[in-house]
Amino acid sequence: NINEIAKAHRIKVEDLEWYGAFHNTTHHPHIHLIIFSKGQEGFLSEKGIKELCRSLGQDIFRDEQYKLATIETGYRNQLKEQLADLLQQLQTRQSVPNADYYLFLLRKIRDEVQQQKGKKLYGYLPRKAKKLVDFALHEIAKDSDLSEIYSKWNEVNREKLSLYYDTKDKPDVPIEKNSELRSLKNMLIRTVLSMNFNAQIAVNTARIGYLFSMLAKQIVSSAGKRLDELNRMMPLPDSKERDKIREKKLAHGLKEGADSSGVNEEVYDSQAAEGILPMLDYLILLGNQDSSQDAQEEPVSSENEYDFDNAYAEYLNDTDDGLYEDDTDDEDEYYGMSM
Repeated sequence: NINEIAKAHRIKVEDLEWYGAFHNTTHHPHIHLIIFSKGQEGFLSEKGIKELCRSLGQDIFRDEQYKLATIETGYRNQLKEQLADLLQQLQTRQSVPNADYYLFLLRKIRDEVQQQKGKKLYGYLPRKAKKLVDFALHEIAKDSDLSEIYSKWNEVNREKLSLYYDTKDKPDVPIEKNSELRSLKNMLIRTVLSMNFNAQIAVNTARIGYLFSMLAKQIVSSAGKRLDELNRMMPLPDSKERDKIREKKLAHGLKEGADSSGVNEEVYDSQAAEGILPMLDYLILLGNQDSSQDAQEEPVSSENEYDFDNAYAEYLNDTDDGLYEDDTDDEDEYYGMSM
C-alpha cells in the first residue's frame, strides 16, 4: 500500500519515509504510523484521509468487504427492478398510490429534458434539469416498497463502511445524492422520453368477453332461481281450477291468458338484478375510463401544482454539496465490489 499512502499524502514515492509500531493489545490490536517526505513536500487533506482509510480497509478486510458488497449489489438490483415496475404501472395507468403526483413529476422531467440539446443523460443535463430529476427521484422513492429496499441497502452499506471508519453518527445519504444509484436517474429520463402521456389505455377484450359471459350466466341463474321460487309459491292448478279461473277472467272482462297471479313483478325484477348490477356497473366504468382518455393531455390539477411548488421550493433550499460540479459522464456508475 505504499503507493496509495504516497498518493494520499501527495508525496513522491522516492521521497517518502515512514516509521511504524504495532501494538498487539488483546482488545484492540493496532499500529502507529508516521509518514513524512524527505523533501518536505505534500500534505494530507480530509479527502486524502478518506481515500487512505478506504484503501487500507479494502485490503485488510477484503473478504468481509466482498460479502457485504455482494449483498449490497443485490439490494441495488432490487431497487432498479422495483422502480422499473413502478414506472411500468404508471405508464399503464394501474392503481398506484400518488399516481397522479408521480405522473405530474414525470411530465415535468419530460418537458425539461426535451428542451436540452445533446445527450439526454443525467450527466449531460444542466444544473436546473438535474435538480428536477433529483427531486422527482426523491419524491418517488417515498414509495413504501422502494423506501424499504433502500433502507436495507443503507444498513449493509453502513456496516461495510464501518470496517474502516466510524459511521455511528453519519446520516444515510438521500437516494438522489447516492452516486452508486445514478442509474435510477437515467432510468427516469429514459422512461419519460419514451412514455406516451396521451396514450389511451386499451381495454382488455378478453377480459370484457369473460365479463359478458359471466353476466349472461348470472342472468340465467337468477331467472332460474326466481322461476323455481314462483313455482313453489304457485303450484299448477288442475283442469277444474283452470276452468274456474278462466270463467272469472271473462266475467271481469279480462282476456284469456292475462296474468292475474298477483305476483309482484317489480320485486322479481329487483331480486333478479341483484347479482347482475355489479357487473354492469363495472362494464360501464371500463367504458367511461376508455372514452375519457382522448388525444389531449390531461390538464395538471391545481392540487398537484400546489404540492409540487411547495415541496420543490423546500427541496431547493437544501445545499448541493458540490453534487452537480464536474459531472458529465454518460455511463451508469461502475458497480464494483469496493466503495
